[in-house]
Amino acid sequence: MSTILINGYFLSRPYTGFGDYTINLLKEFSQIKDKNFEFVIACPYKIDKKIIEKFESDMIHLIIQPYPKFLGKFLGKFYFEQIIIPKIARKNRCQLIHSFYPSISIFTNIKQIESIHDVIPWSLVEYQYSLPAKILRFFIKITSRKAQKIVTVSDWSKSEIKKHFNLPSEKIKVIYNGLNNEFKKENSVNQKNKILKKYQIEKPYIFYIGGFDARKKVGNMIVAFAKNKDKIKHNLILAGGVFSPQRKIYTDYYLLDQQLETLGIKNRVKRIGIVPYEDLPILHSEAELFLSPSIEEGFNIPLLDAMASRTPVIIHAGSASKEISDNSALEIDCENVEVFADSIKQVLDDKKLQKKIVEKQYQRQKLFRWYKSAEQMLDLYDKILHKDS
Repeated sequence: MSTILINGYFLSRPYTGFGDYTINLLKEFSQIKDKNFEFVIACPYKIDKKIIEKFESDMIHLIIQPYPKFLGKFLGKFYFEQIIIPKIARKNRCQLIHSFYPSISIFTNIKQIESIHDVIPWSLVEYQYSLPAKILRFFIKITSRKAQKIVTVSDWSKSEIKKHFNLPSEKIKVIYNGLNNEFKKENSVNQKNKILKKYQIEKPYIFYIGGFDARKKVGNMIVAFAKNKDKIKHNLILAGGVFSPQRKIYTDYYLLDQQLETLGIKNRVKRIGIVPYEDLPILHSEAELFLSPSIEEGFNIPLLDAMASRTPVIIHAGSASKEISDNSALEIDCENVEVFADSIKQVLDDKKLQKKIVEKQYQRQKLFRWYKSAEQMLDLYDKILHKDS
């Protein structure tokens, strides 16, 4: 049996993309129960019991090993990756280390894999916001060459990693993300009403969930919605939050109240903050339209969730969003607010178009399942571990 160490740093931040990725893969690993593998999961923080219950198994062993508090979060995270991870790996005789986010431990000869979901911090200038950030990006780029494999989540991301990291194609493996199991459940009318009441949402509404950083183009979405304020009766519901203190890349978030006031739509836009996964299927399915204006994505989980919820979607026609949609959603230039505004009105007014979009989206989303992702990952582990045997 081979022992694999998983860097589970983001288990303490389950509502981030890395957190969702980590939780769902571990959950599937625990259900597959491949007798060839056991896993040691390392995290520096205490993890919510509800999260742990999702992947509890005899083959998965969780180790909480904090870094020294005096280091602070930035240096503490680096210490966890470079000192604690190799130490735990050696102590537990691990044959492979997999970081589910961009991180390679340089003080070990144990084979390593890292997951790089996108190169947004390297490709967009807004994310080069400080000298420490630039140094960290450079360090990640250089140390990625030490990995046996880079796992990414779309062909788009693979092409971007090749370009920005100057890595050969054969070093990068694409394993798509999957659909959260919560979206496969049937919900009663009472359950739906309960969730809408919880967030004080009245129908009809348009839904958005995601980040508020520069690439998400939330500001453009607000302007496009405002252009329709006298043409449609729908309100706009915004879910999600900010997980970084870097105001420079979250301008849309910090100026949102001012923007809503200026456009005269403060009473038409409702922010509901961070939403638990179990509430998302109803919030998606009860919406009449989902908007995904982000100009750059490594995969786009909210898009997949909306597709599975039978809710028509408008996306920006670019990056991995276009790849995941594959012409099932309405793909437009979301940076053009006139086109964006017209598209919102068009979809809401045209029931036949809605039906066409929903049917194509629902068939497309069936290709993406976490159990497939987990099976491909385990197969990759096996190939790397036996490469030289």
